[in-house]
Amino acid sequence: MPTNLPQEAKGKWSKVISAKTPEEKLEALKDFLSAIPKHKGNEKLRMQVKRKISGLSDQLERKKRRSQKGKREFPEKSGAAQVALLGLPGVGKTSLMEKLTNARLKTGGYSGVSTVGMMSYEDVQIQLVELPSHIFSDKYREGLDMLRQVDGLVVVVDGAQNIEHQLKVVLSKLNEVDITIVKPPQNIELRVDYNLNNGPVIQLVGKLLNCTIQEVRRFLFQNGLKNVKMIINGEVSFDEIMEFTLRWGKSYKPALILVNKPRLNGMLHASTFERIALNVPWMEISDERNNGLEKVRAAIFKQLSIIRVYTREPGEKAPIGPPFTLKKGSKISDLAGFIHSEVLKKFKYAKIWGPSSKYPGEKVGLNHELLDKDLVEIHT
Repeated sequence: MPTNLPQEAKGKWSKVISAKTPEEKLEALKDFLSAIPKHKGNEKLRMQVKRKISGLSDQLERKKRRSQKGKREFPEKSGAAQVALLGLPGVGKTSLMEKLTNARLKTGGYSGVSTVGMMSYEDVQIQLVELPSHIFSDKYREGLDMLRQVDGLVVVVDGAQNIEHQLKVVLSKLNEVDITIVKPPQNIELRVDYNLNNGPVIQLVGKLLNCTIQEVRRFLFQNGLKNVKMIINGEVSFDEIMEFTLRWGKSYKPALILVNKPRLNGMLHASTFERIALNVPWMEISDERNNGLEKVRAAIFKQLSIIRVYTREPGEKAPIGPPFTLKKGSKISDLAGFIHSEVLKKFKYAKIWGPSSKYPGEKVGLNHELLDKDLVEIHT
């Protein structure tokens, strides 16, 4: 965003960034456009904002029409997580979907969705939503916006066809709705601060590899990021900073790439994925022979970064029902609050058995970090 904008426009842009729904974003963009002075230096910015307004208006109009037809936008999340299955025509998505869910599937009346089903992995259920192949046509966008609500993606490619071309088409379409499957570095953070009048600020807590602070500031400035503060922890290379900056503001979705009916040596696939998909996890399968489907289920679960936590009543031996599913890194406090706010409020201590305990029945507090398959006994 140009630095010569009036303070009023900068304040309205912050509302655009913080908007949580398409409706809120549309109104905020219109408000921002009205605050941009009409002169030659701002023509490009005004055009970009108008295009965003037009795209959001079309999206909301499609949503309205589908609502009037009685069709729901996207299936409501069910199970431990919701994962979208997507790929170009003829890659074997539907066949794979049926085998992973062990069922003949129907759309259930959702617009922009082919099939919906539940995949079992050990003792959890994960909802799979297959998107139709025509979403990758040049004029189609419906349904892609809804991918923002899913927990993860499975991209299916045909191993007998040009994998690089297939990946580029899929990634390009996701990019249109500001979704990326490349995981951002955890040691870089970027914050907008309109009080910064002298260009971007770099806060370095660690070490820059093969670059200087001045080079990073110049790169941010040249890419229009003038009112930002970049916080860098640990060792970070210039390539990592570039990748992070180019994907900043996009919604990250953990993904798994499946090569169906592989025909080439796996090493050739690996070089393609490293170049195009930047080390997004991938694996070869064959839906015709059910080859590796159990490994696919395990890989999908792993990519979602969720854990299963079992609970039991004090004095009992058996867990209470199915496990709770939480995000990796969750603590006892998250589990207690998830069960009920009163459990968190009256919490005294917990006893824990499993991977995260130092010994069986370890007594822990709210800050104890949980691991997959822990068994917890909460005392209030």
